[in-house]
Amino acid sequence: MDELYWEAIYKDGTTLNQFQDGVAHSAGEVDRDNLERFRMYHGTFLIFEAFFNNDNRKRKLIFRKRNFVNAMSGDLMDFIYLVGWHERVKGVSIKSICYIYSDGHMNSMTIEVIWSCSRSKSSVKVRLLTKENVL
Repeated sequence: MDELYWEAIYKDGTTLNQFQDGVAHSAGEVDRDNLERFRMYHGTFLIFEAFFNNDNRKRKLIFRKRNFVNAMSGDLMDFIYLVGWHERVKGVSIKSICYIYSDGHMNSMTIEVIWSCSRSKSSVKVRLLTKENVL
């Protein structure tokens, strides 16, 4: 088992852990419609927590694991989790993402994406709202 693992907490108080009852669960099994909180742990330490559907917000979970593989041998060299949330507010897409590395340290950023479309052209503006080294 990785030292990093996730836990999904639902509105009714039930949970789904990545490693539960001897089974390794996929993040694809998370019931995102009923998700209240999503946590990441490094060992026994809580290192990340996101809240969903609070204050009538419609945040959606962002969760990906990226593996770094040696191109010659195919061996796993390292991995990184991208975890956070996405929300649309008045036509603006806001994403807050933490990059959690295999040793437990994190970087985070929040970006705002504005799509603009007309008959003659379309454009995208991306603005970095925050960026920080957390651990």
